[in-house]
Amino acid sequence: MNRRIERLGGVMARQAGSHRRYVVTYADAGGAEAKVATTVSQDAGDIPAVTLRAIERDLEPALGEGMAAMSEDAYRVVVTREDGHWLADVPGLQGAHTYARSLPALDQAVREVVVLAADLPDEAMPGLVLEYHYHTGDEDLDATALEVRQLRRQASELAAAAAARTGQAAAELVARGLSVRDVAALLGISPQRVSQLTARAS
Repeated sequence: MNRRIERLGGVMARQAGSHRRYVVTYADAGGAEAKVATTVSQDAGDIPAVTLRAIERDLEPALGEGMAAMSEDAYRVVVTREDGHWLADVPGLQGAHTYARSLPALDQAVREVVVLAADLPDEAMPGLVLEYHYHTGDEDLDATALEVRQLRRQASELAAAAAARTGQAAAELVARGLSVRDVAALLGISPQRVSQLTARAS
């Protein structure tokens, strides 16, 4: 993800612990200089899809269509259960199939297979968008699990959007001269959280 952002013009402004802050300077619709920023975790492992979408939203004003290059098309993955193993097949890619004893292990295996079958660079692995279709052998169970995943995905996206907007609103209100306690009451969060958000924004 770091390399992709840098190739698209992002510059690392600061690193704190396991997170990097990237800033992109661009000309807005009126020709004036503007900036957008995003934060990328450097922790090992796959970046969650919700976080990837949040990064894309952060940078979209500056990168426009170029941001689409950061997200590959989604790969459909059909997963079945057989003899104590989870079997995965990626219908859109020839010879892309694998297996594992657990679903977390299967996800990593699928990413490796997709990178190989689609001839992608290894660093593309965490950013792959995978659409899993699970078949446990019980259609009712499959439908229930799908519903839960969709609800949780929606909840995560709403939580991410609420967190981002809360930070923006806190910074705007403090900048207008409101006290930390008043901002906390207006936004329904603690004064300590307001202080954290405004310190991070500055």
